[in-house]
Amino acid sequence: MHKYVMLNGDFIEYNKAVVPISDLAIQRGYGIFDFFRIEEGVFLFSEYYIDRFYKSMKRSGIDFPYYREDVHNMVVSLVKKNEAPNSYIKLIVTGGNSPDGFNPGEKPNFMIINHEMKIWDNNLFSKGANLISDEFMRPFPSAKSTNYMNAVRLIPKMKKYNAVDVVYHFDNKVYETSRANIFLVKKNKIFTPNKNILEGVTRKRFIKAVKSEYELEFKSFSLKKLLKADEVFITSTTKDVMPIAKIDKHKIGKGKTGKVSKKLIKLFNRKEYQI
Repeated sequence: MHKYVMLNGDFIEYNKAVVPISDLAIQRGYGIFDFFRIEEGVFLFSEYYIDRFYKSMKRSGIDFPYYREDVHNMVVSLVKKNEAPNSYIKLIVTGGNSPDGFNPGEKPNFMIINHEMKIWDNNLFSKGANLISDEFMRPFPSAKSTNYMNAVRLIPKMKKYNAVDVVYHFDNKVYETSRANIFLVKKNKIFTPNKNILEGVTRKRFIKAVKSEYELEFKSFSLKKLLKADEVFITSTTKDVMPIAKIDKHKIGKGKTGKVSKKLIKLFNRKEYQI
């Protein structure tokens, strides 16, 4: 974690930044966030992330006092303050300091946190990563809520299976993982859910990169179909395109990164397909 954060527009050392216990994120789990990458000091795809951030607040009913340009400038100033040209940024907005533990405060609390860049083990891409599954659907899935209770409670199981994430399925439909969008490959055709999910920015970029090369179908599918896929992969801000070799105890395809996934990773990384 980098030294400084921003709290309600002010620079504060990370270890000294606090909000009151009356904050609705503490009292009721009421808050939203977003998360994105800074590379060489550049806020990548800022308009897409900030747009999603504001959409999440609108869907959550949070009245936010800052303009988009304000948020962008705060992010840039924090990165400069921390001298962190290659890092991650997390935006968090809460319901504010509640007078009674239920009703929102007069204004939200707004935090910007500067995280160290995480480098994934290359084996997760060359050999494939693991997921676990859980019967669950996030409430208000189109909003990026701070409520990760279900995923956090499953951390011991993820560690047991050496899994990078948990894939959610409910009512015979697969939706997403707790921190990524999910895709399956069957006979060189790509399928991905399109309803009751968070529409990821990396997902958007990926779809643009591959739509001219592969047939994509946006539809729900069952966990059973997912487990019988030729290949599975997930997309996210931190993982880009990560192939999946195993879900729970089930091997996906041959249990390793497949030919299609390898090609998709290369396609995604080609500059002409970056939005």
